[in-house]
Amino acid sequence: MDKKIICIQCPIGCTVNVEYDGDNIISITGNRCKKGEAYAKKEFVCSYRVLTSTVFCKTTKGIFPLPVKTDGEIPLEMLREAVKEIRKTVYTAPINAGDVVYENILNTGVNVIATKSMPYDFKVRNL
Repeated sequence: MDKKIICIQCPIGCTVNVEYDGDNIISITGNRCKKGEAYAKKEFVCSYRVLTSTVFCKTTKGIFPLPVKTDGEIPLEMLREAVKEIRKTVYTAPINAGDVVYENILNTGVNVIATKSMPYDFKVRNL
């Protein structure tokens, strides 16, 4: 059997073909570098992704979206559940970029961190 995987480890985006027999990989072809081979092996076993999203953050001026991301990869099939989990809470400013806003999301050992600072009191710009 064959499984085609698009490698996302570099801008080339190779189409990597993984030939397998049941649960075992027989061969990997189509990758132009070692990163592609390693990515295909990992992706074949279990897909992992970094989660990027927004949560709500309360300040003196109201509630605003705060961009967040995981500090590591989590299984692809857990992404939707992770987003639901982090959005159950309205976080309170001040929050600095890099602060952990949610520890150990879904018991994965991965934290959710803020990617932007949100001071408690800031000026809202009119667009």
